[in-house]
Amino acid sequence: MHQTKTPNEMKRVTAEDRKCARKDFEEDRSALIAHNAASSAGIRKASRVPEGVARNALGFDIDIKQGKRCDQKRSGRCWMFASLNMLRLSTIKKFKLETFEFSQAYSLFFDKLEKSNWFLGNILDTLDEPLDGRLMAFLLADPIGDGGQWDMFRALMKKYGVMPKETMPETACSENTAEMDRYLTRYLRGAAKRLRETSAAGASMDDLLAMRKEQLHEVWRLLAICLGEPPESFESRVHDKDGKLVDELSGTFTPKGFFDAACDIDIDAYVSLISAPTADK
Repeated sequence: MHQTKTPNEMKRVTAEDRKCARKDFEEDRSALIAHNAASSAGIRKASRVPEGVARNALGFDIDIKQGKRCDQKRSGRCWMFASLNMLRLSTIKKFKLETFEFSQAYSLFFDKLEKSNWFLGNILDTLDEPLDGRLMAFLLADPIGDGGQWDMFRALMKKYGVMPKETMPETACSENTAEMDRYLTRYLRGAAKRLRETSAAGASMDDLLAMRKEQLHEVWRLLAICLGEPPESFESRVHDKDGKLVDELSGTFTPKGFFDAACDIDIDAYVSLISAPTADK
């Protein structure tokens, strides 16, 4: 006798469901072949169609000569790489270089430091907000994500400058930021908790500001462990495409001094235009 299943039973994964799915899979030769390929090589490599690659060969009428390609690896620094690429293009052209890169790890260090400072400042500005409110939920959700845009980059350049990539090269943590971001986020949430608890215990704002400074020093320590400590000055030796030393880019520099020497561009002359075709805009 056929029994009608209740709605709750229909929502569950039953033994019968598992049995049918297993039978279908084991009788599907293409699924078994796909399993062998994907489990050995990964989904992307296993699903690659050579004929499709051949049909989509990349060829462009306009080829921008801007040195070797940069790779942000497994990080969300697209905005930073794009902006630094714009700067380096002018540097390559002006000094007739074969290729050149500014340090992305250097900019990343201070981006994380400034975001952490912004976060801690907002915690002090919202001490009276309920912890379970929407504002606190927003602030605590992702304090120091990798994302950004032009105005943030411009502020970093004007305050901190740039340096050649070899002066502060990429690290495992800059190429794959997820782990560093996870630990830094955990620390900042704990720092926010301590600030709110200390405030609730009757501490003055001066005490809280001093506490915030100590927390920011700990952020510096964490970033220095992951990315290296950014040098205050450095020696640079840059050669053009003919192998000749470029005097303007060679010598002892501060990061801001190197920006002035290397970047023939007025970053204040650029603005960010964004198209947001949504119903609320």
